[in-house]
Amino acid sequence: MSGRSVPRIVRWMAQLCELCPVCRFARAHPGSLAARFVRVVGRTSCPFCRSYETLHGRPAHVRPDSPPRETGSHIAPPAADR
Repeated sequence: MSGRSVPRIVRWMAQLCELCPVCRFARAHPGSLAARFVRVVGRTSCPFCRSYETLHGRPAHVRPDSPPRETGSHIAPPAADR
């Protein structure tokens, strides 16, 4: 969300996700059970994980040194006909 004004509540909730012990462990150990838990439950049920993804552009279980995801459609455009 760079360049746009982020509501204070979203920043606060994302900061709580940064301090969450489960999310911190998931970011440090991407292949762990905690990472799978955050991948499934964090996106659907946890408002803190959703705020983290909104603010940083990447899911809560992904390490901060990885590049942020592109926003928009995840479906690639069709290839040009030859």
